[in-house]
Amino acid sequence: IKALQQWWKMNKANTFDEFYEILKIDRKNSDFSRKRDLFDLHEHLAGEVEELKQALDNDDGHNVMEELGDVFWNTLMMMIMAEEKYDFTGKDVIEDSLAKIRRRKDHIFDENNGLSREEELDKWKKVKVKEKNGEFNE
Repeated sequence: IKALQQWWKMNKANTFDEFYEILKIDRKNSDFSRKRDLFDLHEHLAGEVEELKQALDNDDGHNVMEELGDVFWNTLMMMIMAEEKYDFTGKDVIEDSLAKIRRRKDHIFDENNGLSREEELDKWKKVKVKEKNGEFNE
């Protein structure tokens, strides 16, 4: 804990960076976390998603917040594990997601876009087809 406190004082990271770095420390320093793999964590994530669904079904705002945190925690840990296994970084994942939302929902940047729910869904599907066909290689 003392090392983590010193690290925090030196880095003054934002909350996302802090969480990300703590999970990387966990992965490095925890035998339990080191022995987990993507498949194991995927199973755990599925359970957390089910707990989130139950919280939503119960309309329990506090529990929804807690379960969203657990889903986020597991998703971020999976991203760290994937960085270790594959040739990409968490930053690459976020940049790829940003590019997708800009392609699929470019209309959101125009306050007067006037798209109906159905038109927006249709546009989303068309862009996904183009992505699958490799029309958006970046």
